[in-house]
Parts: sequence; C-alpha cells; structure tokens
Amino acid sequence: MRDQLLGCEFDISPTAFYQTNPQQTELLYQLAIDGMDLHQGDVLMDAYCGSGTIGLCAAKDAQNKGIGIMLLGVERNPAGIADARRNAELNGLTRSAWFMADDATDYILDAADNNERVDVLSIDPPRAGSTPEFLEAACALKPRRITYISCNPVTQERDLHQLLDGGYRLLKITPVDMFPHTDHTETVAVLERR
Repeated sequence: MRDQLLGCEFDISPTAFYQTNPQQTELLYQLAIDGMDLHQGDVLMDAYCGSGTIGLCAAKDAQNKGIGIMLLGVERNPAGIADARRNAELNGLTRSAWFMADDATDYILDAADNNERVDVLSIDPPRAGSTPEFLEAACALKPRRITYISCNPVTQERDLHQLLDGGYRLLKITPVDMFPHTDHTETVAVLERR
C-alpha cells in the first residue's frame, strides 16, 4: 500500500504498523513534530518507529525549513524496518536517516551505556506502553525533548511519571480523536529536560 502524510510518501507492507485515519494521523504527527523543536544538527531518535512515518515526516519538515538533522529509527519488526528504509529512499532522506531492526529497549540501553548523543527522542510504543528499562535509559541519554505518542492513556500516564521523576517536565499533552464515535483517543505528550 502507498499513502501520503504531511507531504511524504510511504510504502507500507501488510505486516507493518500504520495508522488507519490519515487526516487525524497528520494532526497527531504534526503535534509531535512541533513539540520536537528540532534545531540544526540535532539527532532525532524515533523509537518503536514502525515504517518510519513519524521520524521521516519530522526529517522532511526540518529539511523544508532548512534544518539538517540526523534521524535514527529503531523497530523490532524487520518488515517495518524494510519499509522505513524504502520510505527514506522515496522521500530523498537516505543520507540523513538510518533504521535498525532491534528491540527499542535493548538499543536504547546500549546507546545510554555508550553515551550516544540524542537531542530529541520520539516514542510511539505499543498499547502496553514502554518498559521501565527503556524509560530509565531514555532519561540517562538526556535528550532535550521527548515526544510520546500513545494509544493508551493508562500506560502513558504510568510512563510519564517515570520520565518526570527522571528529570523531565511535561510541557503539554494533547488528545487526538483517531476513531470518531468510539472512546479511543491517542495523545501526544511533549516533555522537556529540566
């Protein structure tokens, strides 16, 4: 399947995750991108990146503003990573975007142990939320900003408490009605290092 979001094209394979409401997805992603507040030379890590949609939309948005960033996407689903690499090529971002097939928690723990630089962290974990180990490593990396998209407010609240205890403050949280006439809402939280 091929779709467009925020001026980017995406090829999505049948086993890769993809949002099903394109109009609201654009709103959801734009809220996250605006919250990232990307600067020239920033390293953006897109954890649980799926087909690369959030990170690639952010990288394209930065490029359109004349801001050069490096995008690093991490996803355990190999089909998602194959899609993300193809999508980087489709959108002319192969020189500034790298995607790894790895468990997000394992990857970020190694990154924290190696003192890797991450300026902005974008996370969109599965319904179960993130793991305490991932969030601890995220705090150890000390990104300037964290954007957290969630389809489960209960697990997001749990995870936000750990990030707040780890040195972050919540700038804003915005609900997005992805599935009208249901009680399901996605939220975008924007956090900043204190």
